[in-house]
Amino acid sequence: MVQFGKKAGTILLVLIMPGLFTFTLPSPAQGATSISNLQKQKTALEKKIAADEAAKKKKQEEQARLATQLAEIDTQIQGVQGKLTETQTGISQIEAEIAGSENAIRTKEAELVKERDDQAETLRNIYEQGSPSTLELLVAADSLSDVLAYHDYLDAVEGKIEQQITEIDELKAALEARKADLEKQRNELQRLEGQQQAYRQALGGQRTERNHLLANAKSSEEKIVAQIAESQKVYSDVNNELTKLMEEAKRKAAQRARGEIPKGVSNIGFQWPTSFKYISTNFGGQTPFQSFHTGLDLPNYAGTEIVASADGVVNYIGQLTYGYGNFVVISHNARFATLYGHCQSFAQGITVGQTISRGDLVCYMGTTGWSTGPHLHFEIREYGVPVDPRDYLPNL
Repeated sequence: MVQFGKKAGTILLVLIMPGLFTFTLPSPAQGATSISNLQKQKTALEKKIAADEAAKKKKQEEQARLATQLAEIDTQIQGVQGKLTETQTGISQIEAEIAGSENAIRTKEAELVKERDDQAETLRNIYEQGSPSTLELLVAADSLSDVLAYHDYLDAVEGKIEQQITEIDELKAALEARKADLEKQRNELQRLEGQQQAYRQALGGQRTERNHLLANAKSSEEKIVAQIAESQKVYSDVNNELTKLMEEAKRKAAQRARGEIPKGVSNIGFQWPTSFKYISTNFGGQTPFQSFHTGLDLPNYAGTEIVASADGVVNYIGQLTYGYGNFVVISHNARFATLYGHCQSFAQGITVGQTISRGDLVCYMGTTGWSTGPHLHFEIREYGVPVDPRDYLPNL
């Protein structure tokens, strides 16, 4: 590769002068996650998702069980309410009967008082009119039978009155007994009503408790579903990264099979920018165009992908017919910048000012500018001065 003239060299130095960039190289801990670590993460996520799915299923089963229990409690409440209504109806009917018995007793008491009054009045009238003597009855009567009939009449009147009083007393006693029986039944129904009320209240408490448990189960299921969704998202990201790394590993294996050298990443964050057969010219060597080579020449087939050696910002894209030919400069921070020369073409859509990550496609290997064959001229500049890239790249 040829050395630029003074003007071109000055331009390039200005492009990578310190203080122009704020991006920093990643630390070793920020390097690409290994395949084994990703596989462990993937396995752990699979287990977590499976465990969460099992937990979700349990919560769903718990909700179904609680819903069944609630339905049974509601059925019991309806049954108790029906019995309670029957009991209350029975109490109302008995209280109506008791009221009827009390009215009947009062009626019989009034009849009894009236009969006793009537008896007293009748007897008083008889005795006030004067009771004829037996002699008088014999003289006045046509026969002895008339005398006897009169006495029988008086006895019959007294007996009828006494019978009526006895009958009224008996009816009153029967009514009072019926009232007492009805009151006993009412007391039993009221006791049953109290038990039914307490049972219904207990069922209501169970229903409240089950509803609370059901709400908690639903809330837990929602949280588990959210965890599953988050785990699935992370799983997808991990799986995609794992697929990417495994494809990269396969590509590197194919490179090794072809005798190419894999890139790797150094402890300060630089990786080899392309696969290559060997290093054709080291830093400080001579070329047909330079007495002091300012980078590394890495030969391979035309069209081989060239990627960013570290995170940074595309600072310059040049297209020259001499020197570097088509080249790209990436600034990584205030200290480092990298240059990629002799490109066949640039990556689609790459522009100046674009943020770029290590491993992103930059351009394709070619032989533009002053070159004797397809290769990448790769430079690392520290504070604007070319340094030996091998001091910053991973060991081969």
